[in-house]
Amino acid sequence: MDMATVSKGIRHPVRYLPSIQRVLMARLPWRWLRTPLEVGIVPTRRCNLSCEMCPVNQQSLFSEELKLDEYGRLFRELSTFRPNPKVLFWGGEPFLRKDMVEILSLAKKYHLPVSVYTNGLLLNEKMIEGMIAEEILNDIYFSVDGTEEVCDQIRGKKGLYKKIIENVGIICKYKESYEKSIPDIFFACTISSRNLGVLNPLAESANRLGVRTHYIYLSFLPEKMWQRHLNMMSKYDLEDLNADLQHSHHNPEKFLENNGIFTKIDWEQLEECKVKLPLSVEDTKRYFSGSGCPLRRTCRSPWLEATVMPNGDITPCNGFIYYRAGNLRDKSFRDIWFGEKFNRFRTVLSKEKSFPICPICCKAYGYK
Repeated sequence: MDMATVSKGIRHPVRYLPSIQRVLMARLPWRWLRTPLEVGIVPTRRCNLSCEMCPVNQQSLFSEELKLDEYGRLFRELSTFRPNPKVLFWGGEPFLRKDMVEILSLAKKYHLPVSVYTNGLLLNEKMIEGMIAEEILNDIYFSVDGTEEVCDQIRGKKGLYKKIIENVGIICKYKESYEKSIPDIFFACTISSRNLGVLNPLAESANRLGVRTHYIYLSFLPEKMWQRHLNMMSKYDLEDLNADLQHSHHNPEKFLENNGIFTKIDWEQLEECKVKLPLSVEDTKRYFSGSGCPLRRTCRSPWLEATVMPNGDITPCNGFIYYRAGNLRDKSFRDIWFGEKFNRFRTVLSKEKSFPICPICCKAYGYK
């Protein structure tokens, strides 16, 4: 169990009770679950960075984006689920939308716990102060992959690290002045060969700032794994699933490129790493050797969460964003969540336990 969540629940029982409830429910047998615990929302695929390892193609099929009133209808419906699901915004860079703060505020209006992933470049003091004063955010995750030099190099933007540290300082200042306990601040760090040697100093910096670090492993696609995936999709005649990695978001060329550039891990550096990684040292070696995360049971993600893409498409897994279980402009979220296509995905996954590409997904070791 997430003991940090439990500890906060003891200190602030009213505020954190729903979070504790979600943590406990996530431990239940997945067939017992009837409502989502988390809904990922991608308000835009546009981004103002060109990170070295990122497979996102900004010229994707998701050029059309939901409007504010459409998000309002979604949040109103999500508020009818018990417990209220957490909404987690990612992208692209969410704050490239000029109405992003309004969208976040609207989610909070319906009493939904709100988290956002951002590179922080577009945040300013006035924006931060307003979100803290109105308690819009529960969590904020900044993309930080190491010390200043390493982070700026990987993310392709000089001055990014300093901007993030500045944002952290502003958030802490207004949390204190308004006497607020939220948002919790996280560094979201993608582990690869480029930053393994600086994870220790990154953790020390995070501790000094009072920031928690959320580690994920770089996604990459070994060729044999990709071929096994194509074969399984053909077996079940799941053309829409098969098309996923052939389209522009998770395009295999970028994942295959990541094999050589970012996965040549210095095992001595790994042994010297003192931070608590999502996997053990041995399982981390296995992951970067091309086998991925050792899956010990069926991934529970499609029973726990869903992802809403910019155009309103809903998918059962953010690793299969082109598998359309439905669209919010045609059906309600509830109808899609309990619908035939969503259940079709669950049925195949339940039978196979995992898809061949699942071991490279952060959900695999998140729910292992």
